[in-house]
Amino acid sequence: PAVAYGRDISGGCHDCHFSLPALEASAADPNAAEEYLIDPESVWTNHGSLGCVACHGGDGEAEDKEAGHAGLILDITEEQPEQCVICHHDLPKKFAENELLIPHELVEYKISHGEEGTLFCSDCHGRVGHGFDPVSGEVACSMMVCVDCHTELGSCQSCHQGGEPGVEPGVEMTGCDVCHEGPHDVAAYLTCSCCHTSMETWSEIDPSSHPVELA
Repeated sequence: PAVAYGRDISGGCHDCHFSLPALEASAADPNAAEEYLIDPESVWTNHGSLGCVACHGGDGEAEDKEAGHAGLILDITEEQPEQCVICHHDLPKKFAENELLIPHELVEYKISHGEEGTLFCSDCHGRVGHGFDPVSGEVACSMMVCVDCHTELGSCQSCHQGGEPGVEPGVEMTGCDVCHEGPHDVAAYLTCSCCHTSMETWSEIDPSSHPVELA
């Protein structure tokens, strides 16, 4: 599939979605109009520069609202995730700063092979086309985004390794090395928690000092 590049042909989208009064005038429910308001500055982001129709489809030049919204895609990462990986390929497998492993490879594989998955780009990156964090504009997520999601799922396997549906998993907590690659070899005789102590399981924590020389 090919991305429909075209910021220039998204003018009709801008006329309404950049203006709250215009949205309120055309929305079926004026009270919900603000949900569809887009920050005009977003057109200068990497995704915004492609134009609305590149990711959302529709007809940005149509004068009629119904015609303009025909074939509209609300969340491209769920409905057409293959469009994302046209540009976003060879994604990193881990965050260099904390050795946190990222399941990009699995997600890419499922998308490219047409397999249904339970994880979409927007699950971690939010409405990244308009900025993951509307305050900072960051598009990368922290470890706590992973933790919050796994906690919300509430499955046994989120905390305990082993087992499968119908089979009781082990009682030991999942180790740090399941999600992090160790940046040093002291793990051969020390566990992560010997240095990275915390009152909570799975917390972002930096040691004040290391008792041994790091590799």
